[in-house]
Amino acid sequence: MDTSPDSTSRGDQESQVNKLRTLLENSDARARRFEAIAEKMPSLVWIKDREHRLIYCNPAFEEAFGIETGAWLNKSGWDLFPEEQARAIADNDSRVFASNIVLRIVETISFNGIEYHYLSYKFPLNDGPQQYIAGVSIDISTQVETEQRLREEIRSNENIIRTRDRLMSVLAHDVRTPIFTMGQLAELLFEKHHNLSPGELEDNLKGIQTTANSILGTIEQLLTWAKTQQEKIRARHKAITPFRSIEIARGLLAQSAALKEIRIDNKVDPDLRVVGDAELFETVVRNLLSNALKYSPRGGSIRIEQKLEDDYGVISIIDRGRGIDETRLEQIRRGERLKSTPGTEHEAGSGLGLMMCREFIAKQSGTLDVSSEPGKGTRVSVSLPLIDKDSELYQLIYISRCQRNYNAP
Repeated sequence: MDTSPDSTSRGDQESQVNKLRTLLENSDARARRFEAIAEKMPSLVWIKDREHRLIYCNPAFEEAFGIETGAWLNKSGWDLFPEEQARAIADNDSRVFASNIVLRIVETISFNGIEYHYLSYKFPLNDGPQQYIAGVSIDISTQVETEQRLREEIRSNENIIRTRDRLMSVLAHDVRTPIFTMGQLAELLFEKHHNLSPGELEDNLKGIQTTANSILGTIEQLLTWAKTQQEKIRARHKAITPFRSIEIARGLLAQSAALKEIRIDNKVDPDLRVVGDAELFETVVRNLLSNALKYSPRGGSIRIEQKLEDDYGVISIIDRGRGIDETRLEQIRRGERLKSTPGTEHEAGSGLGLMMCREFIAKQSGTLDVSSEPGKGTRVSVSLPLIDKDSELYQLIYISRCQRNYNAP
């Protein structure tokens, strides 16, 4: 990390360091003049021997680390700081001893549970055969924290821009096109409804209804996905029953399945319990089932099954539809948004479904995997952690169930 104050303040600091170094190298002035300046400096001033032991530090150093006057004598970084940080400081000191250079470096020190960042200037001192290292360390924690906040804001703004661009792309194509189609149908009905048979009128009205539902579904996906990008959706981990969530999703999609005469078989064990967020899991299942219906042929079937794998419950949604080619599978694995393709009966979509499902499952500490073969169908598997019987969550659930049974009439 190369964090430092602005160039003007840096010049002042280097000037002070050079002045101290000159005083230290002048044996006649060293004792009095060096101490007079160092004692008044707000920066930390220190001198160590070859064994990295302190032989001098100023009051600012003592105050920064809560050390009583003189209590630092012959102490090393290992006596004052966490081992990893002490080793890093000692390594930097050794570089100065070995190369006889002035080293300018940012060092991180933890003290009383707080992390501080210091810009340190370290230079060698030679007193005959004796070698020492002296340094001035300037607290730049505020600057570092400011830079970190700025980086986070930049990342957040970049994410907002990406979200906006994706939303505009979807709105421009996946929402604008069906709205235009619905407008054309409505115009046709308005102009020619007197000449249409009851069957033709019903077909056109169904077309408008289907298009309206498609638009609504796309907008709902867009809004949900946008919330995930802005981190407004958080998973509330608790015990959930996949079978129940699947049944809810199956009920919501019953009409769509009936229109294509597709059977949905839920073969998941009703007693299976995993750790996750029920609402997010239901959203995922609904999206995955909707995709399976979209790409399945009329009169087909969709099977939902389970298996236990290590400490995870794996729920798989399997269809016998058109499948996914390898190029699109790679896009899915990379978490990219797919260009939406029409379903077997020209159903539209946003291309956000799988990407959103993957993000929702990740929020639940799970994984989503897709395998497919063109012309033979697709398997989408969701893995969520099983409830550990020794876990606190399981105990709470078990105790709650026992209490309900005990209190039951």
